[in-house]
Amino acid sequence: MRGNLRISVKDASGVTSDGADAWGESDMDMFVKIELKSQTAGVKSPKQATSTVTADGVRATWNEQLVLPVHEGTEELRVILCKNKKGHFNTGVVAAAGIYVQDILRAVPIDKHFQLFKPGEGGDAGFIRLAMNFSQGEPVAAPAPVARSGARSGASPAKDSKKGGGLGGVLKLGAFVAVLAGAAVAITDANKKKPKRRRR
Repeated sequence: MRGNLRISVKDASGVTSDGADAWGESDMDMFVKIELKSQTAGVKSPKQATSTVTADGVRATWNEQLVLPVHEGTEELRVILCKNKKGHFNTGVVAAAGIYVQDILRAVPIDKHFQLFKPGEGGDAGFIRLAMNFSQGEPVAAPAPVARSGARSGASPAKDSKKGGGLGGVLKLGAFVAVLAGAAVAITDANKKKPKRRRR
């Protein structure tokens, strides 16, 4: 199915489901990179990035919408939470997750908190809230992925909604191969206590 995936990056929290601080530091300058991966030869992986914000403690807020083209053969959405290393020009990965695109297309519109995982370790690294929708048609060309400079203070932290509330609960994701130890999993029913991982 061809079209365009609209992703609204809301906010992210470093507080795990057990109440622990997964990020290990506060007031980081953070941004989110998203990428669609395809197994089709000749199809490039479109990428986008939010602006850079300064986390308010263990929560960072963006409320930015990004659009990625979906081509035939697009398989996986990768979400990477990054930080700017102070005093350096490079960045580091704080947490990441992946979702199968076909599961997104079956579930849209979505507005959920997704579980993040630590790079390499695969342990719990907090949550990120994404709202997604899809429109069929000719895929638009994604602009060059640029993490815009000029950190701004994050918005006041909202109440933690992992226990439910009006956000529809928490969906857990598996880690993707390029950043974490596992593979992407399907979107799972939030009411299930132990979502099953799907592996390739």
